[in-house]
Amino acid sequence: MIDLFLNGRRYQTCRIADSITADSGRLYEVNDRIDSGGNGVVHKCADSATGAEFAIKFLLSGGDVDRARFSKELRLMQEVTHDHLIEYVDCGSVEADLLRGRRKASDVVVQYVVMDLADNTLFGRYASVDWNISYEFYISQFRGLSKALAQIHGRALHRDIKPHNILIKGDTWMISDYGLCIFYDDDEDVALTKMDRPFGPKYWMSPEAVNRIIGRPDEISMASDVFQLAAVFWLVVNHQHPTGILTADDWTGPPNLYEVLHRALQHDPGRRQQSGLQFSDEIAQAIAS
Repeated sequence: MIDLFLNGRRYQTCRIADSITADSGRLYEVNDRIDSGGNGVVHKCADSATGAEFAIKFLLSGGDVDRARFSKELRLMQEVTHDHLIEYVDCGSVEADLLRGRRKASDVVVQYVVMDLADNTLFGRYASVDWNISYEFYISQFRGLSKALAQIHGRALHRDIKPHNILIKGDTWMISDYGLCIFYDDDEDVALTKMDRPFGPKYWMSPEAVNRIIGRPDEISMASDVFQLAAVFWLVVNHQHPTGILTADDWTGPPNLYEVLHRALQHDPGRRQQSGLQFSDEIAQAIAS
């Protein structure tokens, strides 16, 4: 048996069998815990037939909003693919015992998604070592990630891009965690996100996302995602958060790339690149210049 719990919430634990069968019919062995977020926990798992290892994310919150967001995340993983996006593998649901302390409280059904297993997050890699990488390496990642964002923008907005949600597998950085995504054909998102609630990645929110907290009805758009991804890129190049009014004196990378990122980090979303595709194109032009 495997115990699933969120950080700091051991008093409410879901206990599942250590072997589960997904919707595809494949059998997975659930192994060590990797991490947890606000509503879900991630473990390693292995395909019982092949031994291939993956990550499996369980939704531990039973609320309607969290289930709706998990469904959106699953849909986006299934519909959008790119080398720099986390890869969908399988999904399903499993019966679990909900425990309070050591006693069983009730039976619950826990949804899960199986996905590519990463080695680390960009946040974890950056925070763990004195990390210096070459221009040749990071620019290839910037190109790939911006193209991946363009793929997402063909279907939806991500709205939660931050170093914690950039996964690293080998030499590839991948955008992950679509729990706050919204599809362009959605009509119920107003009910999921209240205007006066913080919305987006803490410390990486676009200015318009912050403005919503103080009551301004600012639109969250593709340009908001561009701001978040550009903030991550700025951190990688300069080893500092892009806080405040940025100038060329704050920049340690190549001049041609500065112009692209400086525009992407403008307070006014109308001055930024308006989509992942435009951002990707401008990065490609900067590389070529």
